[in-house]
Amino acid sequence: MLHKGRPFLLPLLGIHSMLWWRALFGVFTIVYSLNKLAAAYEAGLVDGVDAEGFAPQANISRQDLTVMLARAVDLLHIAKKSGSVHVPYTDATGFAPYAADSIQKVTESGLMSGVELKGSTYFLPTDPTTREAAAMVLYSLLQNGKLIN
Repeated sequence: MLHKGRPFLLPLLGIHSMLWWRALFGVFTIVYSLNKLAAAYEAGLVDGVDAEGFAPQANISRQDLTVMLARAVDLLHIAKKSGSVHVPYTDATGFAPYAADSIQKVTESGLMSGVELKGSTYFLPTDPTTREAAAMVLYSLLQNGKLIN
């Protein structure tokens, strides 16, 4: 599974930071790659799980990944994929309010999609993101952002 707070996106976007700690991480808490978490926070890619901080060992849900990806899409000025249509996900009522717009944005940009089950399309927002799925999405993000061929 992909964990919250892991610095998988930052080096790919060229975001670095010399900030080694922040109060919101806990005064004496050392977190894996804290400087990269701080850089993600400063770049606006992540907010943390609440006002108190991050949960770097927690799994990242599909909807949480869309929030980070949507912010990266904005940062890289990636346009909607031509011919993209609004996808009416059957499980849209289960989207967290903070993630609904991001889910639509990454769907329209072609970065993520739902799954067909019994003739309906589901996004499965609370399912955990696997490393393999994240790698595919990041590769697509980098291509669409013209950072790789």
